[in-house]
Amino acid sequence: MAKIYSTFFLSTLFFLITFIADPLPAQTEQSLSGVIHQVTGTAHIIKADGRELPAETGTPIAINDVIVTGNDGFVELFLNKACRVHVQQSSRLVLQGSEGAENNIGRLRVDSGEIMVNIVESAIPVIVATPAAIATGNNANFTARVMPDGNTVFTGLNGSIEVTAVSSGEVQMLARRNKLSTDRRGQVFTLQQISNQEVSRVIQFYNSSGRTGMNRPDLPYQYR
Repeated sequence: MAKIYSTFFLSTLFFLITFIADPLPAQTEQSLSGVIHQVTGTAHIIKADGRELPAETGTPIAINDVIVTGNDGFVELFLNKACRVHVQQSSRLVLQGSEGAENNIGRLRVDSGEIMVNIVESAIPVIVATPAAIATGNNANFTARVMPDGNTVFTGLNGSIEVTAVSSGEVQMLARRNKLSTDRRGQVFTLQQISNQEVSRVIQFYNSSGRTGMNRPDLPYQYR
């Protein structure tokens, strides 16, 4: 009997120590879904209540946060353990929830500027929306750029995504080495193929933006 009590006591003690050391995250209306991994230059976060906070490495981010970069800014985000987002200079990115998974950031709204999205296998597809088009993808790597005139340009770097023009409803598939453009009204698509050299130039551009670059071994995809 003493042995049974001793085993029970040790098991209970182990559970309590484990729980205290690694508590469950608090379930709030705005569950934290990601973190800022690195920042260079000028950038800040606009919270849902209107507060503005500096964007700093290690800062948690949540649904309805807005990431804003200055003309010298660059921010790298980790989202939901399945998506890495690089926000280029002079950009505005709104983090939104996913249908059916409201506590996960699964929709990225690019109001201006440019982002690169790197998605590993996610439980739900990641959506990237611009004023002119909506891209849906999983297990893919691509850029989305809102031009000053309102046109949107998507560039495929790996995998494939589905892109829908918001006005006409036309659907196109964007694959690696493809560039897909749509007019600002979201009516017409233009699809063109690009070279491996241009893909390399895009990646090199992002290499030069962050402190550590894109060729780190912890990236979901390696570029050859």
